[in-house]
Amino acid sequence: MKYAEKVHQEKLENQHDSLEQASVEKLFPAHNRSGLGVYLEYERMGNTPVTDELQDRANELGVRFEHLGNL
Repeated sequence: MKYAEKVHQEKLENQHDSLEQASVEKLFPAHNRSGLGVYLEYERMGNTPVTDELQDRANELGVRFEHLGNL
């Protein structure tokens, strides 16, 4: 969660669609790259937690997705 918050704050501060390489390196140092993979996948997905198709299906079924960090 702390890495997600750092990425979010960095994006707000820089107002770029994607972080510059230097910022990514600072957020995800060489000894801890798992967060980098999550960041890159989330960016690849358009910065949304689920696909549009899955969200549409959830809406049809009355299912709501909630980020566990919001609990």
